[in-house]
Amino acid sequence: MRNFKKIILIVSCVFLLSLIYSTIVFAATPPGQPASGPGGSNYTYTGYVWEKNGSAGTAYYLFEPTPKPENAPVICFLHGWSATNPFDNYILWIEHLVKKGNVVIYPVYQGSILTPQSAMLGYGTTGLKDAITHLQNGSEHVRPQIGSDGLMNFAIMGHSLGGNMTVAMAANYPGNGIPKPKAIMPTFYGADTANHDIWTYNETNIPSDTYFLSLCGNEDTTAGQQRSKDAINMTTQISNNRKDHVEFRSDYYGDPDLVANHSSPGCASNPNTLDYYGFWKLSTALTNYAFFGTDRSYCLDGGTDMTFMGNWSDGTPVNTLIVRDAPVS
Repeated sequence: MRNFKKIILIVSCVFLLSLIYSTIVFAATPPGQPASGPGGSNYTYTGYVWEKNGSAGTAYYLFEPTPKPENAPVICFLHGWSATNPFDNYILWIEHLVKKGNVVIYPVYQGSILTPQSAMLGYGTTGLKDAITHLQNGSEHVRPQIGSDGLMNFAIMGHSLGGNMTVAMAANYPGNGIPKPKAIMPTFYGADTANHDIWTYNETNIPSDTYFLSLCGNEDTTAGQQRSKDAINMTTQISNNRKDHVEFRSDYYGDPDLVANHSSPGCASNPNTLDYYGFWKLSTALTNYAFFGTDRSYCLDGGTDMTFMGNWSDGTPVNTLIVRDAPVS
C-alpha cells in the first residue's frame, strides 16, 4: 500500500511538472510583422542614409530612403522628453517610415536636460524648417514631394512630449512658417490635460482638412489618456470622417506580454505586435491616405483593417484597437 502511494505521488508530480513545462514551452507567441500592408515588410526601399545638422536645440536628424528617389513625402517626427538621439529610442519606427518611401526629419529641440520647455516648440520648429531648406537646396538630397494640390506632402507625428508638440505645431500653422500639415498623429501624449502645455496655441486653428489620429494606451499611467481625448474633442473644425481617437489595449494572453504603457511607442530594438499592427500601420496608412488617397481602411473609420492586431500563434486574436469618434468621454 505504501509503495502504491509513492507511485501515485510520483505520477502526480510528473504530471504537474509536465503541465507546468507545457505551459511555459507552449505559451502562445504574438504575431510578427505581416508580409504586406502599411505595417508590413513589403518595403519600397531597401535602406536609408542619415545625417545630423545644426547645434543644440535647433539641431535635427535627417533620414532619406535608398536607393535615392527624386522626391518623397516629408514626415516630422517629434520625440519624447530627453529622447534626443533617435537611434536610442525610435529608430526602427523611423526606418519603417523611410523604407516605405518617406523622408523623416527628427528635430532635436532639446539641447540639454536644462532646456526650458517654453523654448522647445520654437527650437523644434526652427530645426524642421532648416531641414526642409537643406533638402530643397542640396542636389544630393531627396526633394520634398509636392502633391497634386500644389502643396508639400507633409505630416507631423510625435510621442509623449512630442505628441503635445505635434498638436501645438499644427495649430500654429501658418504663422510658424512650416508647410501645411496634411496629417498629424500625436501618440501617447506627455501631459494629462491641455492646461499642462506651456506653449500658446488653439486646437481650433489646426486646418480643418487635416487628417488626425489621437493615440493613447490603456496602461499609460505616466500621462494618462485625458490629453488624447481633449485634443480630439477640441478640434471641432475637423469632421469625424477625418479624425479618430485610438486606444491601444494591453494583452497578457501569451508570452511575451503586449503592454500598452507610456513607453510602448519607443522602438530601438525588438519591435512587437503593437508596432507592426499599431504605430507603424497607423502612421503609414494615415500618411498614405493624406498624400495619395490609399489605405483609408487601415487608419480611419474603425473597421477591421484598422482595429485588427493580428493573432497569437494558437489563433487567438490579439486585443483589438478601440476606435472612437468625438466626443470622447
